[in-house]
Amino acid sequence: ILEQILDVDVIVTDKLCNDGFGSIRVQTNGVDPQYYFQISQGATTIATFGPSNDNDHLFSNLNPGTYTVTATTDDGCTYTEQVTIQNLANLTLNATISQHIGCNQGNIQMNPNGGQPPYNYAIYSYNGVPVNPANYDYQTSVIFDIQNGQQGTYQFLVIDSNNCTSLSNLVTINLEPPVSLSETHTNVT
Repeated sequence: ILEQILDVDVIVTDKLCNDGFGSIRVQTNGVDPQYYFQISQGATTIATFGPSNDNDHLFSNLNPGTYTVTATTDDGCTYTEQVTIQNLANLTLNATISQHIGCNQGNIQMNPNGGQPPYNYAIYSYNGVPVNPANYDYQTSVIFDIQNGQQGTYQFLVIDSNNCTSLSNLVTINLEPPVSLSETHTNVT
C-alpha cells in the first residue's frame, strides 16, 4: 500500500503600496486530485476554489489580516495553516528642520515611517515648483544640506524597497538671522 502524504506550500504576498492588495498562493503535492482550497477569517469564509485537478491556486485582492488556509482532497486529506498578510503600505514621510541656514548650511531631516527599508529620498518640489527628480537626484542619507541662497519651502519624496512612494509635508527653511550688510568708509590721509 502506497501512503500518500499531503504536502502544502502556502506563499503569502503582503500588501505593498497604498493602492494594492495582498495574496495567498496554495500549492499541494503528494496526493491525487480533486483539490479544494478555502481561505477564511474566523468563522467567515472569504473565498473557495475547487473541485479542481489543478494543485496550485492563487487567492488575490486580499486585504491585510490573518487568514486560515485549508486544502482538502477527495481522498480525505486535509491541511490547515494560519497566515497573515502584512500591511507594508503605510509609507509616510515627515520632513523637519534640524538647522536653519545661518553662518553654515541648513539641514532638513527625513523621518520615514512604514513601508519597507531601505529608503531613497529626493526633493520633490522647491517653492511650489515640481523638481521631477531623476535617478541621480536620490540619496539614502536622511539629511538634506541646504546652502545659503536656497532657503524656501521644500517637499520631499521617499521610495521604499518595494517602489512604494510617499510625499512629505511642506517644510520652510529660513536664513536666520537674516543677513544684513552695512558699509563704512574710512578716508585715508
